[in-house]
Amino acid sequence: MKDDRFSRTPGLVLRSVQYKEASRILTVLTPEHGKITVTANSAVRKNSKVAPVVQQFAYSDMLLSVSKGMYYLTEGAVIEQFSGLSGELSSVALACYLAQLTESIADEDSVTTDPLRIMLNALFALSEGLYSHAVIKSATELRLIAAAGFMPETACCVRCGSVEVTAFSAELGGGLCGECAVRTADAAALSGSALGAMRHVLSCGLKKLYSFPPDAAEELAPLAENYVLTKCERGFSTLDYYKSL
Repeated sequence: MKDDRFSRTPGLVLRSVQYKEASRILTVLTPEHGKITVTANSAVRKNSKVAPVVQQFAYSDMLLSVSKGMYYLTEGAVIEQFSGLSGELSSVALACYLAQLTESIADEDSVTTDPLRIMLNALFALSEGLYSHAVIKSATELRLIAAAGFMPETACCVRCGSVEVTAFSAELGGGLCGECAVRTADAAALSGSALGAMRHVLSCGLKKLYSFPPDAAEELAPLAENYVLTKCERGFSTLDYYKSL
């Protein structure tokens, strides 16, 4: 018989905050519960077996005790720590921003696995240095914001329906034709290669998420960032820090 006082789940630590002397409050992304807050008592005391589990970006198998709707870390074993991040400050900074973005768009008590899978993809790519930051950042931003319900329109002009898309509006949420672009305050030019990259990112399987030309990513990056900031209606301190490096 299942014991409802406990829950075993894989989880990715998006944020780890010190609590008292040796405890941590974790923001954890899980496939079955969505985003949850987990208290890890005495997690970083000497000889603690769960110390690696409470580190930011640790992806672990967790056994959680549940009491009055609150989660407490009972035990855990690390599945992946993405240790390659530790040697590159800019990669860590980008990972922190993507984690903060994920935390802001992820829902509690949600069974969707999309944000978790997208974030794990990004951490692996950053840890292994597989792609440029522009590729990883722009693709991850677009897929995360689409998973949050803000899928941009790329098939046609959002104003008139023309299939000749040559610009993009973050406010309107999609592509624009040349005629409509001149009547749209925030219209930004969008080349054919960048439009193709955007369409690829939004429709491909996650294994091919970063498989588009780096030069297209350089153009796509500011558009994706502006779109995310517009739809989230907020800024991110971690993004500011990343851009200051």
